[in-house]
Amino acid sequence: MIWILRIFLIGAGLLLIDALMPSVSIEHYGVAVLFVIILTIINIIVKPILILLTLPITMLTLGLFLIIINGIVFYWTAQLVDGFEVDGFGSAIIASILMSIIQAIVTRITTEEQA
Repeated sequence: MIWILRIFLIGAGLLLIDALMPSVSIEHYGVAVLFVIILTIINIIVKPILILLTLPITMLTLGLFLIIINGIVFYWTAQLVDGFEVDGFGSAIIASILMSIIQAIVTRITTEEQA
């Protein structure tokens, strides 16, 4: 059940990205939550295939190309969700970096302490 809380918190984080970046536009909170759900599904299914296909360039750039892959997935998901607009690929890369930071914070907050 903790994953439901994470989806809603990351959705709220997307609204923060919307407030910080004029090139990202989200109509309302429901669109942000839908975006997070679709992005999660795409990250599970499509992203590993993209990483495998781009493995040589990823190794050549010492993993920095993964930032580009995150931007591609973010931009593609934004194209799929009505009410979520990203003005350009550069904005998608920056927004995906911010979203990764938000996801790390939410995961850190919601992870139960294990002794």
